[in-house]
Amino acid sequence: MTKKCEQLVDYLTGELKKEECQDFEYHLSQCQSCSSDLKQLQEAWSALSFDVEEADVPPELKSEVMDYVFSDKKTKDSQENGFTTIYSKWKNRMKQHFKPLASTIIAILFIVVTVLVYQNIQLHQALSEMEKPTDSTVNVIRTVKLQSVITSSDAQGYAAVVENENGRELIVNLNQLPMPEGEQTYQVWLLNDGNRKNAGTFRPAANGKGVITFPLPDKNYTFGNIGITLEPDANGTKPRGKKVVGTTL
Repeated sequence: MTKKCEQLVDYLTGELKKEECQDFEYHLSQCQSCSSDLKQLQEAWSALSFDVEEADVPPELKSEVMDYVFSDKKTKDSQENGFTTIYSKWKNRMKQHFKPLASTIIAILFIVVTVLVYQNIQLHQALSEMEKPTDSTVNVIRTVKLQSVITSSDAQGYAAVVENENGRELIVNLNQLPMPEGEQTYQVWLLNDGNRKNAGTFRPAANGKGVITFPLPDKNYTFGNIGITLEPDANGTKPRGKKVVGTTL
């Protein structure tokens, strides 16, 4: 196919300029493929305009199409089989009213329209799910500021105790943390009247930011201070490294 062959449809629909039209007509005299395609397209064009017997789409065919589009309980295989059956019925009915080439074009349009309708319905359902109001309410119970306790670091951040339908949770968010080396990791400790509780370990991202969440045992659990230590690994049950960040008093 040459670049000139690509102008066939534009020539048929009258979208070419006068000079382009003359050039393409000369091309037609030299290109057997375009001449043959043009003849078939002209027949289809005429069939779409004049060779139609008016007939209503059967009600059962309408319902079959809509059932296929709107059903969300069918498996992929059953949907494909259902579509094949509907398409076959529809195509056979169209053959009764259109010439072969015209019926083929209309059958292709049927497939395109069905796919677009289905995609539109899927998008609408997805948007509807996103717009549904959530019943979950989050309450902030307590917030504390965290800052570095060593002069060689500018680490800082905050910790917050939040409450939702699943209980209370501690969120620790830190910035500008020194990057750990090897298997080193940061470990969070909750301090209350001399008792220390392990609230998890984490490693910061390359930009020095680190976030960790920890579900608190119950609504009555309290703590006084928070300490974050730099540990040699994540296996410690008590602090082994130095404290890097903590609550401000």
